[in-house]
Amino acid sequence: MPAKPLRPMGFIDRFFRADRSRACYGFYSPALDRIVFVDARDLFLSLKAATFFSSKMILLVAAFDPPKQVVDNSNCHLWAPEKRITQSAFHIPQIFPNVGSRKLAYRGPAAHVAEADIRKVQGCLGFVVRACYALYLTEALHNVNAAEMFEQFFPEFSPYVNLDRRAFLRVEQVLYRFDTVDQAQRDIDAILSERLDLHHRMIYYTRFNRLLYRQNTPPFKDA
Repeated sequence: MPAKPLRPMGFIDRFFRADRSRACYGFYSPALDRIVFVDARDLFLSLKAATFFSSKMILLVAAFDPPKQVVDNSNCHLWAPEKRITQSAFHIPQIFPNVGSRKLAYRGPAAHVAEADIRKVQGCLGFVVRACYALYLTEALHNVNAAEMFEQFFPEFSPYVNLDRRAFLRVEQVLYRFDTVDQAQRDIDAILSERLDLHHRMIYYTRFNRLLYRQNTPPFKDA
């Protein structure tokens, strides 16, 4: 008997749009009361990226219904959730809304922050988002992420904090602590280019760079 398709799940489905052709996840800054970046790929990796960025700015990942007007990363800073969220209400990155409206409201330019400052935030956050996707997708394709859960059944994974796992954790730390994108790119490359004499490390390194930069090595190495 064939399996039945998953039925609609009401509240859960509010967070996962079937149409990903338009942005439906917004990185909202309560401090600025503006959406500072939008994406449409993955809710939980968006939250992961917001967590990495929390050393610089607290962001909420807002799952929203796209308005009739196009909202993208050129104009998302003119928009905010329909119901304002106070800065004191959230102190860690999380998904919003858990209740209430999913609509965005057009607010116009923020009088209390320069557009140039928002563009600077977008540049850093955009890199974190892209690097987060590259890192976790590379991990998933190589099956080296969180190997401790398999150690009981596959002793060959022991010890699970091996060279690959340490590199992954160190890259996460870079994404959390970096000051400039250029610095982060070079620090990540230094980590992932260790032991490229090992075949699986070279594959990992190449795949990560292709996902992040669309080439086998970082662009600054071609300069």
